[in-house]
Amino acid sequence: MATLTIANGATLSDVFTLEPGDSPIAVNIPTGLDGAGLYIQVTLDGGVTYTRAQNIGGGSDYFLTKPTGTGGYTPIDPRVAKGIRRGRFEAASSQAAARTLQLATDRLA
Repeated sequence: MATLTIANGATLSDVFTLEPGDSPIAVNIPTGLDGAGLYIQVTLDGGVTYTRAQNIGGGSDYFLTKPTGTGGYTPIDPRVAKGIRRGRFEAASSQAAARTLQLATDRLA
């Protein structure tokens, strides 16, 4: 599990880098997260350029909606996540305080 931080006043988390064969499977979204949820940004060029992951079929950004009230464990669609090796999360709005995310990973076939 990786621990990532979105700084006070920011929208972007720390960068995560996964081992070959690992994929992100869920993120623990904190109760205090400002905004409706998170986007996943991915990079294919070693961290120079980040773009938002897309929904299956394309056409819109993949979005993880914050669980109502308490925050918590939020699964990531494996069809979207498979193959992501390096990325970060983007909050839908700037944070009023530092927020800690926990990223769960697993070896996916």
